[in-house]
Amino acid sequence: MNRWLIFGLLVALALGAALRVPRLDERPLHTDESVHAYKFAGLWDRGEYRYDPHEYHGPTLYYATLPLAWLSGSANADQLREATLRAVPLVFGLGLILLTALFADGLGRVGTLAAGLLTAVSTALVFFSRYYIHEMLLVFFTALLGAALWRYSRRPGWGWAVLAGLALGLMHATKETFVLNLAALAAAAGATWALDADRGELWASVRRAWRVSHFVLAAGVALAVSVTLFTTFFQHTGGILDS
Repeated sequence: MNRWLIFGLLVALALGAALRVPRLDERPLHTDESVHAYKFAGLWDRGEYRYDPHEYHGPTLYYATLPLAWLSGSANADQLREATLRAVPLVFGLGLILLTALFADGLGRVGTLAAGLLTAVSTALVFFSRYYIHEMLLVFFTALLGAALWRYSRRPGWGWAVLAGLALGLMHATKETFVLNLAALAAAAGATWALDADRGELWASVRRAWRVSHFVLAAGVALAVSVTLFTTFFQHTGGILDS
């Protein structure tokens, strides 16, 4: 990757951090944030979590909070600060900026840098990167899936297949509306197909990239990730059907 592109993306990352990091704990928790903070408190204090399909989204947010809660030095949920909780979507929001690098050979240097900068300053993405709910995680995993599929189409390999499966499994374990994100990805692929002047070459490249074994591997990884999280690491097998 061009060193100037790397430098530009690091500038975009710094800009994104400057917009997202300051005064994270200044605003009181919103009702939605409070619900998720309460759910995480049960996991942090008592090691208890059970997926509820009628009231709550998936478990990814709570498990992603564990490392930051541990790093904060909080002995229990009462000691957790708003900034610690909101740092979770913030990390994924910053990661989203860096993900644009995986599309560099498709977007070009200028397009990739523009994507990184626009991601950094997007009002919606800045807001949800400072909001302790599932949305930013879902956006990140969706972009990760798209990036993995793009890289796979360029150079098929089991590593990209595993990454795609991981992203898909985490999407499912994050929020039930992940199906809308999959529909959006499919629509984008369909539009690309319809607008491409040389569909024959595009189809040939897709056929060359396709490996049944890689598909099975990706599906297996996605299933394993989803089952592991929804069953609370196999403690509550009912989570499989509930999900």
